[in-house]
Formats: sequence, structure tokens, C-alpha cells
Amino acid sequence: TRSEPYRRHPRPPDHPVITVEAVRRNAIAILAVLALVGGAYLVLVDDESEGPLDLRAIAQCERPRVREAPSHETEDIRLDARLEPVGDLDVPTAADRWTDGRIVVAEREGRIVLLDPADGSMELLLDLTDRVSVRLEGGLLGLAVDPDERFLYTHHTDADGTSHILAWPIRAGAVDPGGEVSLFEVPHPGNIHIGGHLAFGPDGFLYLGFGDGGLSIEQVLDADRDDVLDSKLLRVDPTPDGPEPYAIPADNPFVDTEGVRPEIWLHGVRNPWRFSFDAETGDLWLGDVGNNCWEEVNLVPARTAGLDLGWPRFEGEHGLRDDQDDGRSTFPLHTIRHDERTCAVIGGYVYRGTAIPDLVGRYVFADLCGAELQWLEQTDDGTRGGGLGVEQTFVIGFWADEDGELWVMTTEAGLLRLVPD
Repeated sequence: TRSEPYRRHPRPPDHPVITVEAVRRNAIAILAVLALVGGAYLVLVDDESEGPLDLRAIAQCERPRVREAPSHETEDIRLDARLEPVGDLDVPTAADRWTDGRIVVAEREGRIVLLDPADGSMELLLDLTDRVSVRLEGGLLGLAVDPDERFLYTHHTDADGTSHILAWPIRAGAVDPGGEVSLFEVPHPGNIHIGGHLAFGPDGFLYLGFGDGGLSIEQVLDADRDDVLDSKLLRVDPTPDGPEPYAIPADNPFVDTEGVRPEIWLHGVRNPWRFSFDAETGDLWLGDVGNNCWEEVNLVPARTAGLDLGWPRFEGEHGLRDDQDDGRSTFPLHTIRHDERTCAVIGGYVYRGTAIPDLVGRYVFADLCGAELQWLEQTDDGTRGGGLGVEQTFVIGFWADEDGELWVMTTEAGLLRLVPD
């Protein structure tokens, strides 16, 4: 309802209150994100060296490099900017522009809130807490408003670990809570490596990212098949008010390929934790959470379809099963080796705002275990990037508003915006 201002923590009795202190202590366990629990599964499932994968060599980062990584020049800068808290949100996971100019924000436990950035006031738009499970990496993980502002799209997981992609009709600035249409139901029995992000591209189509969903080696290897939606980025034309919930764009790369799901735009991702389109070039930037050793930033040129980003055959430039390039994979633009500050990449945006001129054209991203925002840009022979001097722990997402300014989602501090200092 929108009749009263939104107040934080309107949970039913069986939902425990998660305080900032609890989140700070247990952020990785609460989100299970993306890496430390979900990331080391190949080792936890079986520590023997027999079977389809040499798990010991993978765990110890001993698998061979099958190609040289692009050169990378490290350059830390001190950005004249800071992160400013906005609103009092509880673990925000996704955001988009609402029909009246406010921001619609998803909270992980299942609430969708309208936020006025001018004064921080909030209203509850939709409450899905009775449907959403936050077990391991689950929760309300994504939302997007279509370009015509007729439907709100959401991605949440239920108690069985199934991802639900729903379309909600928008009428007179509100959502019909009983009018949802289901687009997809994708099972993730282990509730890990879910992906969860969805966004409309420059072409007006809906893009959806799914991880490999793997709780076992068999599930991970099955994600390499093209008749399943796991480990894929999809592209569809939503038609929730038509006879079918979506149509397949005619130029999708596999519409006429037997045995391949026509929804697939690209494949070979492990856990695509946030992707975005450069507002100026249309290029697709994708952060893909690694397994034991390497995090990836992938760059897909605008209108390029059908790429295979390598998982589960490769982690970064390293072969998990073979010791040479298989010729079918597109390798990452940039890889980051795990250390005490690196465990799970959080994909961001190329900055196209005006408030911070020194940042224009640079890709801004983070790591769950890091404490500083990072930047990256492509060069003639590789990449250049480093720290931005803007510190924030437990970053789990980014959003760029219609002016190109960046917002940061965290488990610790809620929603923040990057502003000049």
C-alpha cells in the first residue's frame, strides 16, 4: 500500500530482525554470496583428485594458464568524491527509476520501496516477504521497470530454491499486487550461483542473468549444456499482456539452432553478479564471480551475441579440465587473483554522469571483500585501473540513474550515492 510512509523492518513474526551489527559480523554468511560458500563448492563437495575435475589442483590454483592475460597497468587515484547515504533501506539489492521520477528499490527480504532521493522519504510499493526465501544466496535479487513504464519485473527465489521472474502491471503509479504474470521458473536446488540481475538493454529487450546453480560437480558440468538456462545471459521481448509471457527477438543468436534454447544471448558464466550497458557505446560489462582463484570482468561489444565466456571449462585464463585454449571461448577483459581483499566481484557501470568529471568513461566496480571502489578502462593492449580512494565495505551492487550518476548498494550502509566531495 502507498497510504502510509514506509517504515523499516515491517517483518512478519517469523522473520528475524537483521541489525547493521549482525550484517557487519555475518555479511558473507548472510548473503552466502557469490564466492566464499558458493565459490569453494568444487573443493567442499569432494577433495579427491579423481573424477571429471582435478579438485585439488583447482583449489590450490595449480591448473595451467591456457593463454596469457591482457596486460594490466595498476593506477590508484584519489577521487574527489564520497558516498552519501540515502534513505534507511535494509540490504538493497536492485534499483530503477519509477514512473514519477522516484527510485524503486528492492530489499533482499522481499520488500519493494519507492524512495524520494530529495528528502529520503519512502513508501512501500509491494511486499513479497511471504514468497521470498533468503536462504544462502536467495532473496529478492533483481527488478527493472520497462521502457514504456507499463510493467515492473522482479526476480526472487522461493523456499525450494526456484527463481521466479514475474511481471507486475503498473497502473496509476501503483502495482497491482494480484496481477503478476510469470515469465520464468528456473530451479536452483542448492540456492547458490543464482545470478539474479535483470535489466532492459538499449534495444528495449529484457536481459536476465542466471548462474550455474551448482551444488555438485554434476550440476556445474550440466550448466555447459545449451538446452538449459543455467549459466546463461538471456534476451527476451516481454509480452506479459499477450497470449505468451514473452517472445524471442528475431536476431537472437540461436533462434534457428536445434537443441539450443532460443532465449540465450550468451553462455559460459558462473555467477553473473551484475551486468550493465554503457550508456554511450552500448557495450555490455559483466562481473562474473569466480571459483577458488580468479574473479572476472567481461566486456562484450555492443550488439555482439552468442559468445561463450568459458565456464565451466575455464576460470579466468586457466583451464579447469584442459591445458589449452579450446578455440570457442571468449576470455575476460580483466582477471583478479583472490587475496585478503578479493573474493567476489561486484559488477558496476561505466560512469557517464557529469558531477565527477575525472570518472567519465571509467568502469566502476567493487569486490565483496574489498573496502574500496575500483575503476577499470580498456587500453590498446589490455587494461588500466585500480582503487578510487572511496572506501565502503560489503558492496553488493550498483545502479546508474538517468543522469549517469552512480548509486551503491551495501549490506552495511544501505543505499548510497556517489557525490563530489
